[in-house]
Amino acid sequence: MLGAIIGDIVGSYYEVLEMEALKDHQKQKRSYEERIKILDSKTPLFLEKSSYTDDTVLTCAIANSLLQNEDYEKNLRYFGLKEINKGLDKYGRYPFGAGFIKWVKDEKIGDSYGNGGAMRISPVAYFAQDLEDVLLETEKATKPSHNTEEAIKGAQAVSTAIYLALNHHGKEEIEKTISELFAYDLFFDLSDLQHNYKFTARTCNSVPQAIYCFLISNSFEDALRKSISIGGDSDTIAAIACAISEAYYGIPENLKSQAYTYLPKEYRQIVKNFYEELTLIKALNEVNINDKSFLKYMRQNCKKYNLPKETGLWGCFINKDQNDIITGVRIIVPNIINTDTLLINIHEYTHAYEIYKRIGEKDNLNQEQEETKARQNEALYLKKIINQN
Repeated sequence: MLGAIIGDIVGSYYEVLEMEALKDHQKQKRSYEERIKILDSKTPLFLEKSSYTDDTVLTCAIANSLLQNEDYEKNLRYFGLKEINKGLDKYGRYPFGAGFIKWVKDEKIGDSYGNGGAMRISPVAYFAQDLEDVLLETEKATKPSHNTEEAIKGAQAVSTAIYLALNHHGKEEIEKTISELFAYDLFFDLSDLQHNYKFTARTCNSVPQAIYCFLISNSFEDALRKSISIGGDSDTIAAIACAISEAYYGIPENLKSQAYTYLPKEYRQIVKNFYEELTLIKALNEVNINDKSFLKYMRQNCKKYNLPKETGLWGCFINKDQNDIITGVRIIVPNIINTDTLLINIHEYTHAYEIYKRIGEKDNLNQEQEETKARQNEALYLKKIINQN
């Protein structure tokens, strides 16, 4: 997710340059010499003129939908309208394309062929159970505003690449899978793109190029610089290439810290919540709690507080009907900021999972046994982490 945001912020200034060149009928694109300056490692990535754009806003909308277990369309419209109401961005532009603005305002159906579905999709791959789940969830997240076969296919290609990278597949396998599943030709020539590629937001003419930039990269920063060097819709191409690169390489800490300075508090919090949830999912997987339906359920039944663990506020609570039948479960846990707070989360989620599996049954849980199991999972997690290190 943060990879896409970094690509968007860094690419934002260069997209403006590309659009200005596009308006010049003699140029139609920036020169090769101008484009490849970004390949020089001494050329700064983050500039005073850099800014987050619609790619970041809608990536946060998708992430928030997943975190809150809410409808994608609801969040896309909410975040979109909220950003529109802020007025023009620092480049003097509206934050979204005309078609998306009309869709947000209910003046147009969501039938775009643009790459807007692909640029925002990265969070989906992190919560998916398998590749089939990736494809289905991506379609759900894309259809509200981009309900065309081309746009859905492009978004699915990106989320598939991210999912495969997260699951330690090599570039050859990623390329083979994308080519076979989506009939994308990923054989480009970097120099040719740098010389001749023109601005387009069409999915079929921008998503393959973005994936290609990842495939020929040797690091996160290299993918970022190469994706901008080909020109065109620079912020979105970089957002897509860097979203895949994050899953494959990870992100250098200096780029993370710089990116955060460009984000408003609301978006920083969503990014923080997203990675905190991933930390929790990984930890629970270590103690064999990997039921996706349970994790999804708990996103609506968990309250988190940024308080010291010593408060003792934390706990697991059973909801029952008048016949003592379990109807639900909820927990209160601290925000994950260190190992101690993570262990509290593991403890309470262990309790919650045992209750969740018994929803619809009479409450006959043995509290002593359940407490023992929760403590055992804490110990199991610590043992596995020590062994891994």
